[in-house]
Parts: sequence; C-alpha cells; structure tokens
Amino acid sequence: MTAPEIGVHRLLLSPPGGHGGLYHGCGLLESPVFMAFLPTLCRRFLNEDLKAPSIATWWCGDDEARQRVFDRLPELVIKPAFQASGSQEIIGAALDAKQLDELRKRIAKRPYDYIAQERIARSAAPVWRGQSMTCGHVAVRTFLVKDEDNFHMMPGGFVRTATSSGPMELSITAGDGSKDLWVLADGPVEPVSLLLPQDKPVELKRSGALFPSRAADDLFWLGQYLEQAKFLMHLNRAVVDRLTSESEKDQSEIPVLLQALVDQGQIDASFAQLDPALAIIELEEQLGSIFFDPQNRRGIAYAVSEMLRLGSATRDLLSQDTWRKIHQSAHWYLSGPKRGVDDLGEVHNALSQLQANLAAVSGLIHDGMVRGPSWRFLDMGRRIERCRSTCRFLSSLIQSKAIHEKPVLKAILEVIDSRMTYRFRYLDNIQTNAVLDLAITDETNPHAVDFQLITLEQHIDALPTDVVQPLRIEEKRLLMSAIHSVRMLTPESLADQSLKEVSAALKNAHAKMKELSDTITRNYLVHAGPPRQITSAGGNS
Repeated sequence: MTAPEIGVHRLLLSPPGGHGGLYHGCGLLESPVFMAFLPTLCRRFLNEDLKAPSIATWWCGDDEARQRVFDRLPELVIKPAFQASGSQEIIGAALDAKQLDELRKRIAKRPYDYIAQERIARSAAPVWRGQSMTCGHVAVRTFLVKDEDNFHMMPGGFVRTATSSGPMELSITAGDGSKDLWVLADGPVEPVSLLLPQDKPVELKRSGALFPSRAADDLFWLGQYLEQAKFLMHLNRAVVDRLTSESEKDQSEIPVLLQALVDQGQIDASFAQLDPALAIIELEEQLGSIFFDPQNRRGIAYAVSEMLRLGSATRDLLSQDTWRKIHQSAHWYLSGPKRGVDDLGEVHNALSQLQANLAAVSGLIHDGMVRGPSWRFLDMGRRIERCRSTCRFLSSLIQSKAIHEKPVLKAILEVIDSRMTYRFRYLDNIQTNAVLDLAITDETNPHAVDFQLITLEQHIDALPTDVVQPLRIEEKRLLMSAIHSVRMLTPESLADQSLKEVSAALKNAHAKMKELSDTITRNYLVHAGPPRQITSAGGNS
C-alpha cells in the first residue's frame, strides 16, 4: 500500500472520538484533508483518473508528505485539515524564520490536524482603484448541475475580485468584491424567464389570506390613534370656541367641558375648579404643552405623532395619497411656530386645520383601501377607539349632572360631529333624549355608539375562528354584551332625569371595548408562532 493509500486508510478508520473520524452529515467531505487523496480515491472508487487536476495538497499525518512540507514550508499555505476551507490559512511566505520554526513544531506535535497546499497564482485583471487603473486579481468559482446521472457545467460562475496587486488568499471567499460571470453564446439563445409573458392575460387572483401580524397590529393602532386625534381635536376645539367667545351665554358649559378634558387626561384637575376668565389665563400659559407637546401621552400631539409613526410603518398597505396626507398633516401640526403660541385664537386655527386634514385622511382610507385584512384591522381600531371616547365623554357629562342643560347638549352634538343631523330632524329643539339617541342608540348614525358596535360585530364575524368551538368566541361574547346593554335602552331611560340605565350601558360598553382590544391583540396580533389565516375567503390588503 502506498503512502497516500495508508493516509486514506488511517483517516477512514480513525475512531469517531479522534481527529479525522467520520461523523453524521456531509460536512466532513468538505474538509481540506480530502484534497490530498482525491487522485487515490478517484482511482479506488471510480477506477479512473481525475478529469481535472486539483490543487497540490499534502496531509501532514503522512510521514513522507510531512517531510516534503517541512522542506518547502515558506512556499506553501498551511490549513486545518478538518475545518471548512477558508476558516484559517497560514501563508508561509508571510512568516519570518522564528515563526516558521514555531509552525514546524506545531505541525510535528499534531501532524494529522494540518494539510499544506501550493499557492495559487491568480489570474490578473485590470481594476479601477481610486482615480486610476491598476492590476488586480480574480478567482472564479464554477458550478455543476446534476441531471439524473450526468453533470452539466453552468455557463458562468461567481467571481471574487481583489484590487491589490499582491497575491490573493487561497480561499475563494477572499477578496473585497464579487461579480457574476456571464459567458456569451455564439448565437441567439432562447430567453428563459420566471416572469409571465407580457402579451397574455394574467390569472386573476385576490390577495392571500395570510397577513403579517405585525402589519395588522400597526394598522389596528393606526386606526385607534387616528380616531383618538379626531375626537380630542373636536373636544378641545369645542372648549377653545367657548373660551374665546365674547358672549357669556356661550361660556356656561365651560366648567363641564373642562371637567371632560380632565377626565380625558388633557388638563390638570385644577382647571375644572377655575372660572372661565381664570381658565383662559391658565390655559394660555400652557398652550404649547397641552396642545402641541408630543411627550404628553394623553394629548393631541402624541396621537398625531403615533399616527405618523404607524402610517410610516404601514405605508406599503396604504394608498400613496393616504400616506402623503398623513405625513403632511402630522408634520404640519408637530412642527413650526405652534409650540410657542400664546393665544387661543392661534390654537383654534390650528385645530380647525387639523380637523380638515384628519377628515381628508379618513376619506382617503374609506375610498382608497380594498376591503381586505389591512382595512379590517385598521377599521376595528377606529371603531373601538370611537366607541370608548364617546362612552367616556358622555359618562363624564352624566356624572357632572349638567347633561340636561341645553348648552351642554349642543356641545355634545358638536363633539360627536352630529349637529347638522340633529338640526335636520328636530330643528332647534334641543332635548336630552334626542341627543342621547343620536349619540348612543341610533344605528344609522356613523358617530353613535351602537353603530360602532354593529360594525365591530361584522368585522369579528369575518375573522377566522376555531371550527371545533361549538360556542361563541370571546370577541363575539364581549360585543354581544355591549350591544345588548345599548339596545335594551328604552325611550323612557333616555328621557329619565337620573339617566341611571344610560350610565350603566355606557360604562359596560366602555369596559367591553377595552377587553375586546386586549382579546384581539392576544388572539390575532402576537408576533410569534406559525402564520394564521386572517380571513377564510382571502381578500386584498
């Protein structure tokens, strides 16, 4: 048996716990040590010589090969025998006499751990470096494709480039750039493309039902912050309108609205104890922080800034006009001289402009989004927040005992954006039962509590459920509870002076919306685990 054959025999028969043992998987066959035995292996197993020579390689575990390596050490490259090629390379020419002697000692101590290879003279190529042309080196890796029992070489390859004129490292992973190598054919080649033909009709389809939970989460909260910004804008503008009015009769409801702002977390509780004249002075001193400070997590500016952040995260799911309007509106409100305002008139103008901008955003969302998963989660967020805001606002007014006053009732219509509807139905006859009906129980009013609940029920019905579950899912039960409490209100309960039943229904609906938001987040918006289908019928995003 020749020395190379002895080396192969030792390698293949070495114990699994030692160096060179065979392990599960094919990674071992990529070890550089096999390159020393490729000619022998080819003759032994295929009964033929190699088609193309490999890099001259010696395994230091063979005595004769090791001596040859020691004699030519400055000319060779030393590599670990059983690690992936390119993991470590020691170039003999780069070592001084002392380092070469230390390397010989390391090899002599564990010779089976090392192989040695001749250095490769890479092909030279002109490269552009800085402002001039210089000489560099290239290394080409080619690929074979198996076709049943045959292999075909691909017409091209992968090229590593080095702009230095010095020798490249041995590994194909060396170099500081990469290029694709294309081989031009002698004649026309029929194009091959995975793209569909441009001259044929495409297969009609709808967007897939698999929808990323992170995108759904962002859209869900985008809807909530959009609606929160709209509601706070209406409420704050109603207060500013009355604070800047010269008529005393328009200021009678100011204490009640200031208390509503306190309950919404907009202002400190001390404001509600002030008379209108002092409230104006105190508000004007804090206008910047109340209306335009994005750090105030309960304020308008924070809702607008979150709307901008979430809109940016989901801009691929929104129309270009919708994203542009969100971006434009938010930047206009959050920047500029408005933070330094000291006049309520400027605040009123800013809120009026914000109202127009947010109305435009809402309209673009309504007309520009396909009724698929993205629109559904965004709209669910909007409906939940609108319901919660209205319930909280009306509960605050009922608790203040001033809800039966006509100026307060007018303010309610203004905040829920239903003045024209009320005037069309009842002219100027402002009554508590009619206002509460329009704000709570009127299923045809898009600003009413019951309208939000019914719309949410339709969205929940379109979401996937566990087909094995014989009873109603948690989300449906929460909505049914809220809808039942609202629909059980009678004309007499809306006209009752105490409004006890109305207050209980509002508190229940508000609590159920908080639970519903948490349940949707837990069941559909968790960013871990396997993907799940958002809608059984598919739908566009």
